[in-house]
Amino acid sequence: MKRIKHILILSLIFSISGCYSSETVKSDENKANQVVVTNIIDEIKVKGVTTFQDTVDNITITYTPVDTRLFQTEMINTRNFDGHHRNILSFTNELKAEENTTSNELNLLTKKLSEEGFTIEAIEFIRDIIANEAEAKGETYIYTNPNIYFTDLAGVNPLNPFTFDGRYLTVVEVKLINQSDIYRRVCASDFVVTGGDEVYRHIPSDVLISGVQVGSIRYEALHKLLMDECENIPGNTQYKTYLAFPTFYSQGQLSFHFKNKNVSLSNDIQIEKNRFRNDYIFTKAKIDGSNKGYRELSEGRTVGTKSGDFYHFLKLGKGLKYIGFKNFLVHSELDLSEIEIVSIEIEGEKEEVSIKRNGLTKEDLNNGVISID
Repeated sequence: MKRIKHILILSLIFSISGCYSSETVKSDENKANQVVVTNIIDEIKVKGVTTFQDTVDNITITYTPVDTRLFQTEMINTRNFDGHHRNILSFTNELKAEENTTSNELNLLTKKLSEEGFTIEAIEFIRDIIANEAEAKGETYIYTNPNIYFTDLAGVNPLNPFTFDGRYLTVVEVKLINQSDIYRRVCASDFVVTGGDEVYRHIPSDVLISGVQVGSIRYEALHKLLMDECENIPGNTQYKTYLAFPTFYSQGQLSFHFKNKNVSLSNDIQIEKNRFRNDYIFTKAKIDGSNKGYRELSEGRTVGTKSGDFYHFLKLGKGLKYIGFKNFLVHSELDLSEIEIVSIEIEGEKEEVSIKRNGLTKEDLNNGVISID
């Protein structure tokens, strides 16, 4: 197998946002089982942090443009918890109930996975894959480097609270320090951005929230993160909030303005545009199913014709990827000792479930096909 290069061109705002395109190119290098992912990145960056000092009310205001994509982590870290920060998993042990074999197998699987120390999120993920007879993707990339991007990640992430009409908004962090002993009032309308002949005002919080389902995690995140139209800041306290603006990165130079009843301040900042390229090497492999006599059903589920149904997962840290018998690709920078192959066999007729856990070695990747005993 020749080394294959995936070339992706991306446009970044602070880290990543904007337009993507891709093409696949075969190189002449004879590197078996290897794939090179190339990111060609156009980066647009606002340089500098703006600080305003209202000497009358004794308030310091710091204005920092931030990477909109960072808020996806905020969503991921909070979406699995209820108000008491608990996750609950329940299962029964009706192992002899003949009328509901599928349920019995899943309950037995849940019990075994729990005994092996899998997290609730991992158990629920595995159960969903098996219960829904989900199809493994054609190729699964295994990596932890946050700077690697693929075409199928080019669209707006629906988990991100700062999206509007299918695109990322420009987000500015506003840090307020009230150094007085009494409450001070600061309003979102006090902040304006100008560039060329354009004036950019913040998008009101109620406009962003109006299109979001009430009670959803995204709804709660926007209430938590967005600045109200006016904020009353207690004395001797520090407060951090966010304002969302229409995209203003087409400008070469911007000015940030702060104006209230006491002061009128402004500061010029520069927008810097760069292009750079990164290459990332992946090694391709898959689980050998020949000794299990497996076949592919039309809907993509893999079943064994000699014994039971087989499901293979890759575990990296707390994360799980369902790979089935499909190709998976491992980033060269990963520590293989942190990767584990989790294989599950379900024998419906016997109502038996077995779980095997195997490490992934360099020899496995060099061979390209991995046997699970």
